[in-house]
Amino acid sequence: MDYKLKVTYAADRDLRGIVRYLMEELQAPDAAAHFLQQVETCYAHIRVYPKMYALCETAVSKTEGLRKAVIGNYVLVYQTDDKQKQATVLRLFYGRQDYYKDI
Repeated sequence: MDYKLKVTYAADRDLRGIVRYLMEELQAPDAAAHFLQQVETCYAHIRVYPKMYALCETAVSKTEGLRKAVIGNYVLVYQTDDKQKQATVLRLFYGRQDYYKDI
């Protein structure tokens, strides 16, 4: 049974910011479209295989069951709820960013 996927406001804002950066700052609309496709593919994987991606490395993240999916230069952080059969996308970060403190 597939999980429901919830994308938080913060994660949606992150995604829009990344796409805006790729399109406006880098002037790379093809890269922006490719990134969006990769995110949609990741969302599909999470719905079907919610524990497919690795647990985050910090002790707090592990106890909270936070997982991360690497998408190009970015990291998507999400959490699963087995009782509700739901995965919640919390944030998207640039991979070199110290993102654990911002979750």
